Amino acid sequence: MAKPLIQVNESTPVEDVAHIMNTKNIGSVGVSSSDTVGIVTKTDLTRYYIQNYVGHKRVGDVMTVSYSSMYLDDPLYKLSPK
Repeated sequence: MAKPLIQVNESTPVEDVAHIMNTKNIGSVGVSSSDTVGIVTKTDLTRYYIQNYVGHKRVGDVMTVSYSSMYLDDPLYKLSPK
């Protein structure tokens, strides 16, 4: 069974679209104004990154420095920041 297409407004910033796709673990979103106009995919986001950020920023400029980790069978209270 297919999931319904999640849609964003055509004025939604690219960064917000990427965040939606990442948090919902989806590969595309619809872009609409009054009707669906198109679709944005992870490939589109990659192209956008290459055109706008390669040579301008490094991964270290935008990545999270600290993270938390645990083993699969650990309870949540044992989650430890690194």
